[in-house]
Amino acid sequence: MRTIRPGRVEDDVGRPAGRSDGSAPSVCSAPTRVQLEIRARRGADMAARASQPRTRVGQKASYLFRGAICCATCGRKMEGARRKHAVFYRCAARTLIPGSSAALCHPPTVHVREDQLSGGVNGWIAGLFSLTILMRLLQSNGVD
Repeated sequence: MRTIRPGRVEDDVGRPAGRSDGSAPSVCSAPTRVQLEIRARRGADMAARASQPRTRVGQKASYLFRGAICCATCGRKMEGARRKHAVFYRCAARTLIPGSSAALCHPPTVHVREDQLSGGVNGWIAGLFSLTILMRLLQSNGVD
C-alpha cells in the first residue's frame, strides 16, 4: 500500500484501500448506488417531493358573472378570461360559423371588464334594499 496524499491510501493497483480498521468497504448493487448518488445530489427533501403527485401551482380563477353574461350581438354566453391586470368577459367571433348572419355583423372580439360590471350590479342590488323600497314592500303586505 502506498499513500498518494494525506488521508488517501491506495493499494498497489491504484484502487482505494479498505477501511482504516482493516475491514473491506461495503458492497451495494449498482441500482442502489445510483439511487443513493441521485438522492445525495438532489437532497433528501427533493427525492421525497419528486415521489408526490403534482398539484396545481396557481389558484383557479373565480369569475363573478360566470354563465350569466350574454353577448348583445349574437346572444351567446360570454366566457371569463384573466388578463394581465383584470378579469374580462369575452365573446370570440372566431368560434361562430363562417358565413352566418351573426358572424357577418359581429366584431372580431368583444371584451367587457368585470370591475365595471360589478360596480353597476352592486349599485342595483343596493337600490333593491333601500329603506323606501323595503317600507313599501312591508306596507303592501300589511305589516306596520
